[in-house]
Amino acid sequence: MFPDNFNDWNDQAVIIDPWAGICAPARHYPELWHMKVDTMAAVGIELRTPSHEEGNWLKADVPYWKNMLEKNKKYVTAKRPPLPSWCRLV
Repeated sequence: MFPDNFNDWNDQAVIIDPWAGICAPARHYPELWHMKVDTMAAVGIELRTPSHEEGNWLKADVPYWKNMLEKNKKYVTAKRPPLPSWCRLV
């Protein structure tokens, strides 16, 4: 498990989020996440909350989605670093 605040992560840590199309140093991930949901909302995209939370459709830039990064624990899913060709760092 990783610290909840991305600024507390190791300087070499990289987040690869295929759903959001983000691959960046962990410290930059919150800023890129907010830009992504703002862009999605600007073109009218809504996201559905999980069914255990009533499964409501919400505009992508509402606090539920914007604060998603602060609400959830961070876990590693890979045992080795990704190949450099898997993403381009910003």
